[in-house]
Amino acid sequence: MRPISLELQYIGPYENETIDFKDINQTLFLISGKTGSGKSMIFDAITHALFATASTSLRGTESLRSQFAPSTEPSIIIFTFMYRGKTYKVERRLRYFRGTNTTETPPESSIYNEFGELIENGLTKVTSFITELLQLSATQFRQIGLLPQGEFRKFLVASSSDKEEILKALFRTERFNELYLKLKKDHDKDKQQIEMKHALIMNQFSQVLKEEEQSTSFKENLERFHTIQMDARKELQEAEESYQKTLESKDVLSKEIQSIKENNDRVETYFKEKDNLELLLQQKSVIDDKESKLSLSQKVHTIKDAYFNEKEYSNKVKDSKSRVNEMRLVLDEKTSEKKKNDSEFKDLLNKEPEINEYKVRAKHFSKYDTEEYRSIEQDIHNLLVKQESESKSLEIKKEELTGLEVSISKMNVTDEKLRKSEAELFSIKENLFTLQNELEIAKESEQNKREIDDLTETIHSLELEIEELSLTIEKQNQEVQSLNNLNVKSVNEMIAHLEAGKPCVVCQQTVAQIPDTIDFDEVLYSELESKQKSLDSLKIKLGILSEKDLKETRSSKDLETEILKAEKELAQRESQIASEARSLEEKQVLEVRLNELKSEVSAFAHGIDISKREVEFLEKRFSQFKEETNFDDFLHFKDALNIMEADIDTFLKNKKSLEDKRQTLTLELTKLESQLESAEFKLETERNILDENSQKVRVFLSKNSEVSVEDLETLIELDNDALKTEIETYKNKVAQVESLILHIKKDIEVFEVVDLTNKLSEERHLNESINIESKRLGQLESRLKSLDGLYKKIENEIETYKKEEHAFTELVKLVELLGGKQGTPTLSRFVLVYYLERILSQANIRLRKMTNGRYELRRRETYRSDQALHIDVFDYFNNARRSVATLSGGESFQAALALALALSEIIQHESGSIDMDMLLIDEGFGTLDEETLKVAIDTLFDLQKSGKMIGIISHVEELKTMIGNVLYVETLDERSRTKLVTPLSN
Repeated sequence: MRPISLELQYIGPYENETIDFKDINQTLFLISGKTGSGKSMIFDAITHALFATASTSLRGTESLRSQFAPSTEPSIIIFTFMYRGKTYKVERRLRYFRGTNTTETPPESSIYNEFGELIENGLTKVTSFITELLQLSATQFRQIGLLPQGEFRKFLVASSSDKEEILKALFRTERFNELYLKLKKDHDKDKQQIEMKHALIMNQFSQVLKEEEQSTSFKENLERFHTIQMDARKELQEAEESYQKTLESKDVLSKEIQSIKENNDRVETYFKEKDNLELLLQQKSVIDDKESKLSLSQKVHTIKDAYFNEKEYSNKVKDSKSRVNEMRLVLDEKTSEKKKNDSEFKDLLNKEPEINEYKVRAKHFSKYDTEEYRSIEQDIHNLLVKQESESKSLEIKKEELTGLEVSISKMNVTDEKLRKSEAELFSIKENLFTLQNELEIAKESEQNKREIDDLTETIHSLELEIEELSLTIEKQNQEVQSLNNLNVKSVNEMIAHLEAGKPCVVCQQTVAQIPDTIDFDEVLYSELESKQKSLDSLKIKLGILSEKDLKETRSSKDLETEILKAEKELAQRESQIASEARSLEEKQVLEVRLNELKSEVSAFAHGIDISKREVEFLEKRFSQFKEETNFDDFLHFKDALNIMEADIDTFLKNKKSLEDKRQTLTLELTKLESQLESAEFKLETERNILDENSQKVRVFLSKNSEVSVEDLETLIELDNDALKTEIETYKNKVAQVESLILHIKKDIEVFEVVDLTNKLSEERHLNESINIESKRLGQLESRLKSLDGLYKKIENEIETYKKEEHAFTELVKLVELLGGKQGTPTLSRFVLVYYLERILSQANIRLRKMTNGRYELRRRETYRSDQALHIDVFDYFNNARRSVATLSGGESFQAALALALALSEIIQHESGSIDMDMLLIDEGFGTLDEETLKVAIDTLFDLQKSGKMIGIISHVEELKTMIGNVLYVETLDERSRTKLVTPLSN
């Protein structure tokens, strides 16, 4: 993969920037600029274009959008690159929030081929396509094509467990762990299957052996099974011998019965065939007649062909005569028709000179037979009418224009005058607002005064009531004191014990009426207290009202009068402004119309001028038409041309029609003459054949007087073969029956039918015995077959079981080996160690060169999970191994660079499908002294000679003199621009 160009719009500090990489292909180049100028953003943009992520995992993609990007503009990255001879262009649009909306505008992604055709669309689809194309993930890309700032040192100093995760991701070693897990799964599955198979075999033994006979040993069970097989075989042999004896007895009896049956059948057949012979002999006279008829038919068959040919050719001669006569009539008609055609064709050829003259004239006239000349008179007329109409319209427009100019000049309203009136209106509104506020204050002040007067009057009234109530209370107090200081409570208790109509407990007099208790002073005190509270409340309210700071104002009545006056003035001024606004609007409308009229007047004048030139052109063309055609109008010209063309067309059609008809008639006559000749020849031939066959029939009849002409066809139609077969069949049948009777008579021992009832009964009993013994024999055979099959099956399954058990044992060893249970590392760790040692071996080639043979990276020699991937540095100067943490900054950078380059190369080598022709390195060179820096750059130059394009981001000034190609990143007003300087550009 090699970059071609990078376009950035609102990405980081880049507003609209394009970086062209074509001039620095297959070279080493430096990206130089101030801190924060956006050097690393170039790497971020490339990584985001490919994988929708930043160049380092520490930066999110949201950091790519420019801080100064307008909220309406998207951030866009367009990255064009070449991969294996093909060019691709990927476009990414970052997510952002449009305007002040909180709705997110989602990201967009597209990738195109070298012809600009869309390949994929959508964030995930584009990333998946690039990952599949490059055979790289974002993590692998950061190790192979791009070493981000601070991250390429990470692998050097990472812990063993962190290195394990990094290497797993880069080399996809999870597949080895998946292999182990698959083998482990197979191990568990096979173990279960082995156990199930063992149980199955034992279950099959249980079908034959009793539980107490079974052993855990397959061998012992097979021996006991074999003993049962031998017993079953012996029992079968004994049953077969018994069955054979019964079969022999039955065969002897069956033969005897069969002999008797055969003799009985011969006796019955003998008498039956004698009856058949009698019937056959009765049919002999009929057969003799058929033999006589067959003899005649055979004689007649000698002239069969002649007889039928005579009939056939008699009809044919008749048909041929009729056909010849018809053809002679048709030939005469066609001959007359051809003579007529020749005469018409000769008359037509006399008109050909006139038609040729028509053709010349029509060809000359055809150039005027166009739509232009067809409508030229109407077009001239229409243009003249249009000119007249437009001239009138122009005069009307001019008059309207003059009137508008006068009307506009009379309208003295202007924008400035209207704005001045509006300012005066605003002043009136402000004054009205001030008066309305003052009115509210005046009304509030007057209301306050009324409330104070009312409160003062109420307070005075309450004070009088309180004074009167106080005198009443004082008078009652004096009456109570006259009771010689008697306790009022005691008096009230005594009153409570009095009952009407009963004697008093003190004076013993009858109580006529119960007096009131002495509590009147408490009611008066309560009333006095209530009035006092009301008085205090009113005084407080009066104090509040009196303290209000109300300004001195005019009376509300005066203010209302002034407000009415101001509102009237406001209404008048608003009406005046509305009128002025309408007038101004009318003036503006008139001015717009004035401009439109000026444009229309100009357009009409221009149109009239064009119409005049068109009329002049058309009249010139029409004069030429009249001069060359001698016609004053197109209609007469067209009629004449149509007549000429119709005459020419009619002539040509008639000529072709007559020529075609003449040719057709000639062919038809030739064909008819040939057909007539053939028909006459055929008629003569058929007559000869008819005469020949008629003679044969007459000769036959004269020699065979017993046959008449009428009998011929009947005798011919007889089926002689069938008749002959019938006769022969009869004779053969008679001979067969006679022969069979003689043969049967010779073999008959006794001429009577013997009774077989007893012997057949005995045979049935023997058959039943055979069936019973046969079933038992079948059962024994089936059992023995089943035992043999089961024995063989168990033997085969035991053999398979042993093989699978052996394979399982090997699988157990393999699983334990790969799982690290035999003192070895796990497969996954072994592979990771293998890759790490390859990386270190490759890295040490460069590290020894960069450090003059002093340092070499080594893996710690252990397979412990926490240390297996730990890297130390071996110092040849001190002949000692030590931690990489003890390296200086420059030494650490050298080791990290060598390790990173090796890691990139090994990953590409392992993944043969990866083709990465670039390497981008971000920072790290600032810690090197001049000599070490030169060695590091020489290393990169050597790497670049293999065809890679290598880019470096660094602040180190010395690099500008070492590296000829420099991409400068310059900043102005928070925005960055790039400038490429190469040796050729100097």
